[in-house]
Amino acid sequence: MYYKAMLLLSIILNVSAQLILKFGMKNVNVDMLQTNTVYQKITNTLNPWFFGAMLFYGASFFIYAVVLSKMEVSRAYPISVVTAMILLLLFSVLFLNESMTLSKVAGIILCTGGILLILN
Repeated sequence: MYYKAMLLLSIILNVSAQLILKFGMKNVNVDMLQTNTVYQKITNTLNPWFFGAMLFYGASFFIYAVVLSKMEVSRAYPISVVTAMILLLLFSVLFLNESMTLSKVAGIILCTGGILLILN
């Protein structure tokens, strides 16, 4: 039973990593491959938000690996992906001012229906 809680923790860490990465990359020069100096390239990649996101991704990966030792991948992965999609949509609308469209809502509803079919 604890593996379900671990799966949820893994999802939350993954979603947090996505949001941290998105937030942190707002102020990074996206043309870092075209910068002239090595110093500019290093400072663009040494963004603390980037490393924070990597830390959360790593923790999520480790916990998810433990979950897979106790749960079928054909159940764990779809649950993980769709739950992450739902949480990312909600949090990106709330915190990153991204748009909520009818097509996004319809997609989430369809994915949720698919998860319910997989779980039964």
